[in-house]
Amino acid sequence: MINRYTLLCAMVVCFVLGVSAQNLPPVVSNVTAIADTSNKIVTVMYDVNDNENDLMTIHLTISGDSGTSFVVPIENVSGDVGSSISSGTTKTIYWTYTDTIAWYLIKGSSSLNNLVARITAVDTHAVNVSDLLSQVDSVRMYSDMLYMSKSPRQRVYGLTHLEDTRDTIVSRFEQHNLQLSYQNVPFSGDTGTNIIARYPGTTDDASTVFITGHYDTYQKSPGADDNATAVAGMLETMRILTNYTFDRTLKFIAFDMEEDGLAGSLQYTGHGIPHYEKIKGVLDFEMIGYYSEKPNSQSAPTGFDLLFPTQYQALIDDSSRGNFITDAADSYSTELQNLFDSCAKAYVPDLKVASLNIPGNGILVPDLNRSDHAPFWWLGYQALMLSDGANYRNLAYHTVNDTIGALNMNFMSKVVKATLATAAHFAKINNSGYSVSTAFNLNIAPLSAIKSPNTENNGLLMAYPNPFTNQVTLEYVAEKKGNYILSIYSAEGKLVKRFEEKNQTPGKHQIIWNAHEQQIDLHSGIYNAILEGGGKKISENIIYLED
Repeated sequence: MINRYTLLCAMVVCFVLGVSAQNLPPVVSNVTAIADTSNKIVTVMYDVNDNENDLMTIHLTISGDSGTSFVVPIENVSGDVGSSISSGTTKTIYWTYTDTIAWYLIKGSSSLNNLVARITAVDTHAVNVSDLLSQVDSVRMYSDMLYMSKSPRQRVYGLTHLEDTRDTIVSRFEQHNLQLSYQNVPFSGDTGTNIIARYPGTTDDASTVFITGHYDTYQKSPGADDNATAVAGMLETMRILTNYTFDRTLKFIAFDMEEDGLAGSLQYTGHGIPHYEKIKGVLDFEMIGYYSEKPNSQSAPTGFDLLFPTQYQALIDDSSRGNFITDAADSYSTELQNLFDSCAKAYVPDLKVASLNIPGNGILVPDLNRSDHAPFWWLGYQALMLSDGANYRNLAYHTVNDTIGALNMNFMSKVVKATLATAAHFAKINNSGYSVSTAFNLNIAPLSAIKSPNTENNGLLMAYPNPFTNQVTLEYVAEKKGNYILSIYSAEGKLVKRFEEKNQTPGKHQIIWNAHEQQIDLHSGIYNAILEGGGKKISENIIYLED
């Protein structure tokens, strides 16, 4: 058991306060769940104890995939749940369910007749994030990088070492009992492998914070900086974070084929996002080990002075020294960038950070779209690229001279610490304990027999066929002449399609939506169709896309 120390943290700005009182997480035990299918009530009983007798917040979450993810939406809960719950035995929660929860799970990969309940107890003590940072081990990271950069990791010039490196990453993930999966990455007649490791959140399992980096190299380069530094930093961050608990899920991805046009991250964003996953932010390591205090050791791409005049002037004022880490964000990633900047300032004050915020989704600055964060930008997700400047600082970039001897472990450790603090706060580190029940059944009808929620909805919006495999007809009733907007949103709340219907006459109208006409194919799952008219929502309907 790892000791925890109390810390009062700001919600957004990270302040470091040292306190010494030892605190243990609550202990949850004896979780049982009994379903009364006649009355559609599930009774969950549990015992809970907090060593310091703190009042706790109790969360009930439900899994439909044997405990892999706890994302089944639940409403109408009562009993010993919520805030201000004290220690005790035979605590009881009542969950009243409806058949419509079937529409929130993927058909064939989840079961609403074989559910698992999880009880999480969170006490009032905050975790001292400084304790996490003190565990960063530069010797361990150096050893990992030394191994990875002994030869190229590339299909033509270093296939064996690429595969050995992949096995090493997998072994590290397995040592920490993460939910491990693999994704094939087809590219130009070859196939790579994304390695995906998931550490579930305890109260908000669907919301996910990513820490990523690619493990392949460019042709014959041994790739110490590009990108053994990223893999070593990700593995070290993973090693430390998985000793703690968080509201949100953490996901660690070692991308393959980044050097092949971002093939690995494009494959994940296009085909690998689970239907329930709400991507909150991505921290992407892209070359984090090269540092120099020599004047004129840092150059800038053409036009940098026009796009980022303040940062350019700061570079000139410091005699163009390559002594900082760049965190690049697009316009939609400002929240995550601000958190990284504040955490770096609070926890690693001697780490110099150059923050670049790019207009729009970042595509206007190609030099800042060259790593695995970019596909997340293009889909509207928050992401940061953490980079030492690549070829604008490290002249060994993409050459046989990209070796470990040129790197600065002190600088790299500071970057990892700032990222570690950011991830801990963004994933909402907590002091919690949890336990799960054995499986229980709800005896819900087959999905095809269940009526979609809100299908009638005053007769204003209908969808058929529903579920659908390719295209769906959306029929709505215009009660009066005017302009109407029909929007399709993913389960994560992301807009995926919008139809503007102008000057519609009263009566029925149809829109046919082909879900696979998107730039990147949508995954199967739940989507929400919302009809607006006169500046307000008129109706909505849940539609279900199947494979």
